[in-house]
Amino acid sequence: MKRLTQRARYHVFIDDIRTTVTMPPVLAQLLALKRGVEPDSPDALTAVRQWLQQEIDRDPGAVRFGRASQRLTHQAILTIASPGLVTKHDDWSISR
Repeated sequence: MKRLTQRARYHVFIDDIRTTVTMPPVLAQLLALKRGVEPDSPDALTAVRQWLQQEIDRDPGAVRFGRASQRLTHQAILTIASPGLVTKHDDWSISR
């Protein structure tokens, strides 16, 4: 079993600059499952990396100046969470 402090690592590009994005392994596994891939399969690394790259390409300015891992981890959580839970979170956030 992996230690809880270990992070899954993925190499992606922000503009033309190669960088490494890290996230908790359980989050990477859940993203792979969300994308229809078994987490232990050879395709899991590719599926998660492609999702990360798509998120960066969709809004490169959000991660251009650092904190790419934190921003993408946040987006991954919102992606795997049920829509109802995300709505509850948004409502709670607005009411604060």
